[in-house]
Amino acid sequence: MLKNKFFIFFNFLFLLLLSSTVFAAQDTTVVVDNAPIRIEPKDDAKILEYLTLGMEIRISNYPMTGGWYKTRASSGIYGWVHLKFLSIGSKIKKDGDDPLALEAEKIAKPERDRKFFLRILGGFDFFKPDDLNSVFDFSELNTGNMVGGELGMFLSERVACLFRFEAILKDVVAREKISGIHFNLGIRSYPVMGGFDFFLLKLPALRLSFGIFGGFGVATSFSSEASSLASPNSVVLQRTPFTTLARLNLTRPLGRIVSVFAEIGYRYLKTEEIDTQFASGLSGGAEIYGKDGTFKPRVIDLSGPTLAVGLGLHF
Repeated sequence: MLKNKFFIFFNFLFLLLLSSTVFAAQDTTVVVDNAPIRIEPKDDAKILEYLTLGMEIRISNYPMTGGWYKTRASSGIYGWVHLKFLSIGSKIKKDGDDPLALEAEKIAKPERDRKFFLRILGGFDFFKPDDLNSVFDFSELNTGNMVGGELGMFLSERVACLFRFEAILKDVVAREKISGIHFNLGIRSYPVMGGFDFFLLKLPALRLSFGIFGGFGVATSFSSEASSLASPNSVVLQRTPFTTLARLNLTRPLGRIVSVFAEIGYRYLKTEEIDTQFASGLSGGAEIYGKDGTFKPRVIDLSGPTLAVGLGLHF
């Protein structure tokens, strides 16, 4: 089961990175008025269209030899525009107080990160709550599914603050070895955290950041039910513990608006001991918590590595 999830995750990550490479493009701004799009990457080739100062266009991620980028004219025909006409090129040289050059320098920053971003993600949490597994004498409570998102704002070029929210889910039907009874087991937690992203590497085609978060695992719960036993036959243990997450994020921009990313991290999420004495008055599935009439306190521990991939929107 664990190997299958690793296989699915890394295949999905491979497809994301492959697609981002195949369809790689970037946005840039025209910094010279009447910049020509030529039908071939040559200075004397036929001109398809003239571009105006400040116009935003999409170009290929990498240039041809000589500094020519592929782009599409308004007619739909693909052509070539030279590096010297674009903000992605070398820094603009101002001729005195030429207002045209000053205006071009002011607007020619398409490769900058937009101030706000939204990330949507999904993946796996590789936890193993041994204190709960020991109740049922098995080890099937691990590798939960995770979905969530982040809303971020850049405080500077290298630092962003974020609000992160997640849902960690795990459902399994398992047979308790000693009694032979089948149980419906469920784990839930809804971490809500704030934190910071520190960008270690920022290139047009790649971003690497380290994020650290802190908050609460809202409604962290473990439920057990044995429907074959007499009612009431279910128990729910629940708390809202403190949680932290540290992760590395690798982002691949697909333009100015959209990006794809993958992240790997480690989460700490563990409740204090939860008293199960209340189960002594229940019948059915609750009886599993008692050993020789003693109901031992239990801990919900969802700490462990995390893996996720997702989509980013920048605005």
